[in-house]
Amino acid sequence: MSGKDYYAFLRENFFDPAGMDRTGENGEFRDLPVEAFAVGGGPQFVGDPNIPPNWGPTSWLIKGSGGMYSTLGDLRGFYAYLRSGKVLDDAHSKIFRQPTVNIDGSDRGFELFSTYDPEGNEVFLFLNTIPDRGKMRRLMRAMEGL
Repeated sequence: MSGKDYYAFLRENFFDPAGMDRTGENGEFRDLPVEAFAVGGGPQFVGDPNIPPNWGPTSWLIKGSGGMYSTLGDLRGFYAYLRSGKVLDDAHSKIFRQPTVNIDGSDRGFELFSTYDPEGNEVFLFLNTIPDRGKMRRLMRAMEGL
């Protein structure tokens, strides 16, 4: 146990060392202006504008699987840091050096499809304001098959 709260631990041990200065938890601005945030366009709107700092603190129900915001640059820094061997032992960092496909999203408007292969090829597809989320999920699953 570190004695720190969840996000303080993540920030100190992952986000700051990876240079992730535009990543935070829902409900906080991290000294970023409102204009720094993409406005969510999903079926659920919370706040005006519908941005993560206006969504309020995240419950423990989804804290580890969401409840955060980031940028493409920060996510790439995060994965590079995990693959570097500087933070995790070989057995655990190996997971991040294997081929992966991830699909994630939020009812408040953001969907993410990402892939990685050991040759260093990455694809990140961020989507917002999706008219038919079911079709988009099927498309992402088809892309996963590729």
